[in-house]
Amino acid sequence: MRRFLLFALLWTNVLWAEVPPNSFRGEKLSFDVEWAGMVVGHAQIQILPTTDPTLLVMRTTARANETIQSMYPVMDTIESFLDTGTGLPVSFAKRQLEGSYQAEFKVGFDRKNNLAKVTGSAKGKPRPDTLITLMGGEFDLLSAFFWMRRSNLVPGKSLWFPLVDNRKRFATVEVACLRTETIETDAGDVKTLVMEPRIHGDALFASKGKLTVWVTDDAMHVPVRMTSKIKLGTIKANLVSKIPAR
Repeated sequence: MRRFLLFALLWTNVLWAEVPPNSFRGEKLSFDVEWAGMVVGHAQIQILPTTDPTLLVMRTTARANETIQSMYPVMDTIESFLDTGTGLPVSFAKRQLEGSYQAEFKVGFDRKNNLAKVTGSAKGKPRPDTLITLMGGEFDLLSAFFWMRRSNLVPGKSLWFPLVDNRKRFATVEVACLRTETIETDAGDVKTLVMEPRIHGDALFASKGKLTVWVTDDAMHVPVRMTSKIKLGTIKANLVSKIPAR
């Protein structure tokens, strides 16, 4: 019964995704990344067309600034190819270069056979492939973020969904809409909704630090600020430029 109720919540929320995926096509968001009061890097989120009209690609990149890059290079790229009809991912890829650490991680979603195949390598060594059984409606990290932006967000209410990440399927991921908050930005005061992803029964987000996202309180829910608490303090990403969808 509990599993049935969770899936009922999931599909109710999917129906709340009011803004079509193609409404975001061509959007490009750029962020300054700060730590200890200094700009240490830059990040981008892009939603781009593909040669297949039924697919969009959502891509994020993160780079250290020139000073940090010379001492500790950071070049991370994450991509999710999305079905424009359902908003669900077809494939997901993550490439990491952080200091001496290198890793690649790919997920192919086979919806017909209810399987996700995970391949990849870490520290230059291939890891065994992993097969994950799907139960329906699974997102990856980027497609879940995109779906959140398209959904009807109400302070005091949460979105629930299943997620595939880190070679696991998480059945009950929650994104809580905590409150409205007007924040000060370089572009002026912005009315936002404060979002917080959570997971139940595992330590997915706990291992990466508490994440909070401020999105505009309008239909497009543009992320204008993100913070992540880590052992060495808080990392903050602030929106500095936006090329709107076209």
